[in-house]
Amino acid sequence: MYIHYSVSPLQEMRHFEALQMKIKKLESRHEQREQELQVMLRQSHAAATAEMQSEISKWKRTVEAKNKEIEIFRSELDTILGVLQELQRQGVILPMYGGSQLSLHSGISGHNSTPR
Repeated sequence: MYIHYSVSPLQEMRHFEALQMKIKKLESRHEQREQELQVMLRQSHAAATAEMQSEISKWKRTVEAKNKEIEIFRSELDTILGVLQELQRQGVILPMYGGSQLSLHSGISGHNSTPR
């Protein structure tokens, strides 16, 4: 058994309009949330990109500093080898650890002191 309520066309129209308003509000909130998500995604991407660039710059500076250290070490080593070659040319024999001696004639003759 059904109870039939009599609803006037005006009531039906108001109910329909109320439903339309709710739908529009839901759509509007959905669109606003979608825009907020897009903004958050762009900000997140920008932050990640900035962080990555910062890390890249940090490592580039580290590599440049290490390369400078290596260049200084090579220069010092070439200076030392140049002195040893001069001593070799003069026939100097240097004492080594453990009581033996180093003849410079056999020790560094193959060294190329040109910078790399």
